Amino acid sequence: MLLIHEIKTGKLSDILNKISLILLVAVVVTLPFQVKLNSICIILFSVSILINLGIKGVFQRLSFLNYLFISFFALHCIGMIYTSNLKAGGFELEKKLALIIFPLFLGVFQINKEQFSKVLLGFVISCFIGITYLFLVAFTKYLIFDHSAYFFIGRFTGPLNGIHRVYLAMYFVFSISCCIYFIKDRIFPQIANLWFFLAIFCFSVGVFLVSARMSLFVYLILMIRYLYSFLYVRKNYVLGIIVIIVMVASFSFIVNNTRMLGKITEVFRDLDKGNSKRNTSSANLRVIKWKSAVRLYFDNLLIGVGTGDASDELVSLYAKENFFWGLKHRYNAHNEFLEIAVTLGTLGLILWLAILLIPLWLSLKYNQYLYIEFIFIFASCSFTESMLNAQKGVIFYALFNTLFFVQITKVIKAHKQQAIKKA
Repeated sequence: MLLIHEIKTGKLSDILNKISLILLVAVVVTLPFQVKLNSICIILFSVSILINLGIKGVFQRLSFLNYLFISFFALHCIGMIYTSNLKAGGFELEKKLALIIFPLFLGVFQINKEQFSKVLLGFVISCFIGITYLFLVAFTKYLIFDHSAYFFIGRFTGPLNGIHRVYLAMYFVFSISCCIYFIKDRIFPQIANLWFFLAIFCFSVGVFLVSARMSLFVYLILMIRYLYSFLYVRKNYVLGIIVIIVMVASFSFIVNNTRMLGKITEVFRDLDKGNSKRNTSSANLRVIKWKSAVRLYFDNLLIGVGTGDASDELVSLYAKENFFWGLKHRYNAHNEFLEIAVTLGTLGLILWLAILLIPLWLSLKYNQYLYIEFIFIFASCSFTESMLNAQKGVIFYALFNTLFFVQITKVIKAHKQQAIKKA
């Protein structure tokens, strides 16, 4: 009887909403760490939404763009019909489950701006804990083995459950964007800004130590944008000077570090060695992968090779072209746009572009700059990596894209209501 009374008065729904919010924070906090723990949090969050709203309630709240996001996963399911490698296809669907889970359950979960900011803060704190741990491990190993290599690239990121440095660098860059958003929009008390400045500095150092080139490029572009915003738009010279200091320190770090310079100049190395064993530059190996992926795409223009066949078909091309490293490591396309084009053809590529560009257009229209930066970060990284080929990329994109979309939907409704009142 008490349970029925709580349902009638709406108290049970409020309790479930609070539980869902706690579980959502748990999802973002565990994202940089254990995949299994993160998956458990995602399942619990989804179940809490399902208990609260029911299946009918979930589908009643879905919007057009929610269905657009879900259709991308559905297209991967259709790709299973004509794939030859069902086992690999099933594994791909398993990795991409977040593409349907978050639009379905997070897409109908209503949170206000304060709660939204706290969720973002949870992710920033989690990444800060992660990078602090990496600094401590690297410093400890440096003291024991007297070797600075533990501060760079794979040896630096290794202790964090083997997360690939590309995803970690992307997390750090997005965390910087969140910290700037907190400071700029005065989301939290001013005393918290001191910690945000410290976090920005630590994440900036982390981006350079990880040495993922595209993330470095994105980081520098965003820092230039912040500099312009603070100095010329907002006339906030204090924040502008801080950005300048961080940029100068970062540039000095590159110039005075042979490992960093090596990673950057690697782009121009081995250009004359083609696909031979002597071509060991990751930047130039990508060119061979991209050429193979483009060729495979044009051979399967409309619907692609199917959800499970992309890797097998690429390796087959690598064999024909005597691409030693591609055969040895079974490289994917190392470009998410090409990966989708190869797997799902032109139909899949058009859908993916729509999923990126429609939210980008809405964000520009309604001045949702953090959403713009998120799309820019993820799309840019997708040019040199198949970002949706690992759970760390899929969950990051599906989670935050849906979270931002929920917020922009509220902004659009508010604008429409204001327009009606004025009319």
